[in-house]
Amino acid sequence: MVGAYRIIGGDVELISKDGVPLIAIDATKISPPKPTLPPLSGDATLRSLALSGVPINFASNRYQYSASVSHTTASTTVTATPNEPAARVSISPNDADANTAGHQVALTEGNNVIVVTVTAPNGNSRAYTVTIRRALPPLSGDSTLRSLALSGVPINFASNRYQYSASVSHTTASTTVTAIANEPAARISISPNDADANTAGHQVALAEGNNSITITVTAPNGNRRTYTVTIRRALPTPTPPTPTPQPKPSLSIRRVGDLIDIRWSGGTLQHSPAIDGPWKDVHVSSPLRLNRSWWRSSEFFRLKSTQESVSPLSSPPFETR
Repeated sequence: MVGAYRIIGGDVELISKDGVPLIAIDATKISPPKPTLPPLSGDATLRSLALSGVPINFASNRYQYSASVSHTTASTTVTATPNEPAARVSISPNDADANTAGHQVALTEGNNVIVVTVTAPNGNSRAYTVTIRRALPPLSGDSTLRSLALSGVPINFASNRYQYSASVSHTTASTTVTAIANEPAARISISPNDADANTAGHQVALAEGNNSITITVTAPNGNRRTYTVTIRRALPTPTPPTPTPQPKPSLSIRRVGDLIDIRWSGGTLQHSPAIDGPWKDVHVSSPLRLNRSWWRSSEFFRLKSTQESVSPLSSPPFETR
């Protein structure tokens, strides 16, 4: 090859070849070609999304979900797999239990929002949102009592027994009703109303005879149950009547002119012709006056207590004036 060369500062420059001018080349300044890298993936979608105990109909291009669960579902495990293996997946809220496999999310009563964010290698991001409504606990239907007591009133209580009867003496003029439900959230109402708001407990005044007390229990779900106690309060013990003071018996006999004057009180006058009887009642009122002409040699009179029983004299042999 015929050519012309020029050396300048250590560089060799071929200026022509076979009479054809050439482009100068500086060998020390030649760089190797840069490799061409493939573009970063922008796929920020999920291939699968599952939440234990939470039914969702997943699709990769669907980003909003809602579901309802019972109150017994207190947590869920979130499992999310991206379509792009190099993508990053983050879940909010944070893992509630690092000691359990999978991403745990505790569910409170009401609405719970879980966000699954996928970030592609090129920085693209996509969020999948799941709203889970956890139900409130079912309302209790228990409308029974755990205990029932009435002060001064003996009853044999049982939770499944709803009718009671008891008797008390007349001295038991009131009772305090104490009732406790098996369900703490149940409401208890007592009839009659509290007779003494200033005294602890529900006071019920007891009238003589039958008294009906009802205790109604209303469960949170509206169920009702009524317990009835019938109390018979005795009548007061009759007080013996105070005896009417009886006048002190007295009997007097005296002569008034030609008459015999007989006066008495506090009993029944009796007459007999002999001292040992027979005695007969004299059915007249005091005083009794007898003619002396009637008087025989001996006539006897006495006063009998009104509580003795003596056959009455049908025709007294006395003339009264």
